[in-house]
Amino acid sequence: MKYIKTYEDQKKLKIGDYVICHTTSKYVWNSDETINFINANVGRYIKYSRTYDLKYGVKYENMPSFLENNLDLDLLWFDRYEIFEYSDNKEELEIKLQTKKYNL
Repeated sequence: MKYIKTYEDQKKLKIGDYVICHTTSKYVWNSDETINFINANVGRYIKYSRTYDLKYGVKYENMPSFLENNLDLDLLWFDRYEIFEYSDNKEELEIKLQTKKYNL
């Protein structure tokens, strides 16, 4: 009997994956500039922390200077529900961002 193998190969988020995060929380980020940066860029999941409320540390390559000065280890911290998509292929996520941007 044949069956669909895609259900066997469900990929879980792991360290080193590229992520698209979506946040609207001004309580955490304090500015529209920061929220727009997070929602429009692909980051890389670097570190998991059990001590913070926001457990997933994401590093962005093109971090603006107003964010770099306020961070430890150049990481932004997110909760799992804020990680919208993830993949080991950065180009795939960049295409998804572009299609979302232009409503394609």
